[in-house]
Amino acid sequence: MIKSLLLFVSIILLSGCMPVKKEEIYGKYLVEFPFGSQTLKLNRDGTYEQIVIITWNADTTRHNGKWKYSDNYTYILLFNGLSVVDPYCSLRTNYKIPIDGIVVAAPIQYLPWFTISLTTGCEEYYYKQIEYFPDTSSTE
Repeated sequence: MIKSLLLFVSIILLSGCMPVKKEEIYGKYLVEFPFGSQTLKLNRDGTYEQIVIITWNADTTRHNGKWKYSDNYTYILLFNGLSVVDPYCSLRTNYKIPIDGIVVAAPIQYLPWFTISLTTGCEEYYYKQIEYFPDTSSTE
């Protein structure tokens, strides 16, 4: 019984972290922070939308930009994106101002779950996929 359980756990762990294909990334994601939430929408045309909602004042900030994904490096790059969390796990005072650079996030496939990891200076946050945008360009 114990050997069977160990074998099962080993198989799950070894097969759990899978490479992610670009086609699987398109969609809408949600991450929650102690002070609010952020929605990230990755569109097929290479654009993104970030929506940040701050809980205590119901302030909503929207930002649009371009994103890129490389199968070789398995990172999502948000060009001039909003960076919401400071190195102390608090809301950045200038979170509404896009950074001059790249926000990096890592897509992770844990069977059967898919998430995007956002590592800050203090903690790792996970975006939960709440909507998938399938390819509708093919005709039958």
